[in-house]
Amino acid sequence: MKHVIKVSLVVVVLAITSQLSAAPIAAKRTASSSVGKTLMFGAGAIVGEPIGASLKYWWAPDSPLGFQGGVGYDWTEQALALWADGLYHFKNTFDITFPWTDGKAHTYVGGGLKLSFPSGSGSYVALRIPVGLENTYSGQDWTLGGELVPALRWGTGDKSGTSLILDGGI
Repeated sequence: MKHVIKVSLVVVVLAITSQLSAAPIAAKRTASSSVGKTLMFGAGAIVGEPIGASLKYWWAPDSPLGFQGGVGYDWTEQALALWADGLYHFKNTFDITFPWTDGKAHTYVGGGLKLSFPSGSGSYVALRIPVGLENTYSGQDWTLGGELVPALRWGTGDKSGTSLILDGGI
């Protein structure tokens, strides 16, 4: 239980730090689009499997290409996890209307790697295929999204073996 509390505190501190560090970048973002802002850089928290902090970067304001990476704790593997993905966004997939604002939903797909370092003498490497949905809101500097990530995982050392896994989060 103490281990879970320590990991949770680290994740909260990382998430707050990443949100605070993103504040000066907001001034460098590009002009607003018709619904939602065109963001070049984002930082935030991920709740799911794994749980942690993430960074996202778009290649150019109107480009569908982007990159994401993160660090977190993988509950299934009981391990520190690092991941990085290249993404292709399908912008303005559909409109979303909330009582307080309008928004756009953008879907994406990509490919990447995840490295996990559990305690003991082994580690995991996984090929990831993230599939996600990201919502942008009219006039806002923040987004909300979620993704499912099927992956093929290989273990080394005492963690040897191959398996299919499913990560995901919001």
